[in-house]
Amino acid sequence: TTVQAGIDAAASAGAGCEVWVAEGRYPIHQGSRLDTVSLRHGVAVYGGFAGDETQRDGVEPRKHPTVLDGRNAADPDLRVYHVVTAQGTTEAVLDGFVITGGLANGQGFFGHDYGAGLYAYSAAITVSRCVFVDNEAIGHGGGLYTYDSSASTIQGCVFTLNTASRGGGLSNNADSPDLRDCVFAGNSASQGAGMQHNAGSPLVSSCVFAGNFGSGEGGG
Repeated sequence: TTVQAGIDAAASAGAGCEVWVAEGRYPIHQGSRLDTVSLRHGVAVYGGFAGDETQRDGVEPRKHPTVLDGRNAADPDLRVYHVVTAQGTTEAVLDGFVITGGLANGQGFFGHDYGAGLYAYSAAITVSRCVFVDNEAIGHGGGLYTYDSSASTIQGCVFTLNTASRGGGLSNNADSPDLRDCVFAGNSASQGAGMQHNAGSPLVSSCVFAGNFGSGEGGG
C-alpha cells in the first residue's frame, strides 16, 4: 500500500524486479520526519502509470503525475527531511516521479540539512524523468544532493523552485555524476542556485539553466 512496501518486496524477491507506481499523490510523512522512500540495491522504481498497463513501454509520466510528497497528508506543515534516500545503494533506478515537499533543516554534517528532495550518499543510481520542485535545505542540495556517487546518472530531470544554502537545484560533492538533458529553472541559493559542485569532474551535457537566483555567488 506504500511505495516503500513495494520497493522492499521487490528487493526481497531478487534481482531484476521492478516497482510500477500509478499516478497519484503519495504522502511520505507517516508520523516521523525520518520517513523516506529508501531505494534498494538492484530495484528499479517507475512512476507515471495510469494503472492498467501490462508493459512499461510508452508510459508517459507527464500525463500521469506520480507525486512523492514529503508533507504529511493531515498536516502539510509536517515535512520529512528527505523525500527519497539512497545510501550505499547501487544499480537502483528512480524514473518518472515528481519529488516535492522535502525540508532538510536538521543538524549534522552530511545529515538532515542536505538533500531535501533526494539524498544520495556513496550511491550509484540512475535518476531519470523526475521533477524536483519545492524542496528546501538549509545546507546543500535543495532538490538533490549527491556525495561520493560517481557512477550515478541523472537524465531528463527538471529542478525548479528549490532552495538551499548551496545548490538550490542540485549539489554534488566529491563525485562525478553524469547529467544529461536536464533543466534547472527558478531555483535559489546563496551559492550555485541552479547547481553547485565541489570536487570531482561532473559531466553536464544538453542542459538548460534559466532564471536561477544566487544571492551570493553563481546564479546558474
